[in-house]
Amino acid sequence: TDPAELSLGDRTRPVTARPIPDGGAVLAIMDLTTRRRLETIRRDFVANVSHELKTPLTVIGGFAETLKDSDLSEADRNRFLETIESNTRRMQRIVDDLLDLSRYESGGWAPNIVSNDLAGIVTDVFTGAHRAAEEKGLTLTFEASPGSRRVDADPTALRQILANLVE
Repeated sequence: TDPAELSLGDRTRPVTARPIPDGGAVLAIMDLTTRRRLETIRRDFVANVSHELKTPLTVIGGFAETLKDSDLSEADRNRFLETIESNTRRMQRIVDDLLDLSRYESGGWAPNIVSNDLAGIVTDVFTGAHRAAEEKGLTLTFEASPGSRRVDADPTALRQILANLVE
């Protein structure tokens, strides 16, 4: 017969039965709980990424449309262009993160450990988060002792970690 799913408590198990010619049956039971949980996580992840990409795309499209207005002041034009650039960078970070995740999951990612100027990377991260912090009334500051200004790490991974913490 076709498999039927059986839920016992928090476990999900498909059950398949096959008759044995001389009588009786073979019953096959698998535990799909982990697989179902991973499918849910993946589905939620795809929905979240789609939303995270749709938001900046909507902003970019709206501001690009507004820029067509010839009566727009230079100040507004520059502000709209900055918003478009900011959202483009946001989408690029999301896509880069997805590509990194894909490389990591496939075993194709290997860190490129080099000496990094921590202040420079933090400044880059703060620059990307400045507008959002400002809108929330936050001030981003970085303090480090002179001996901890350099760090050996993969610069892309370090930037991602710091950006995640700051965001």
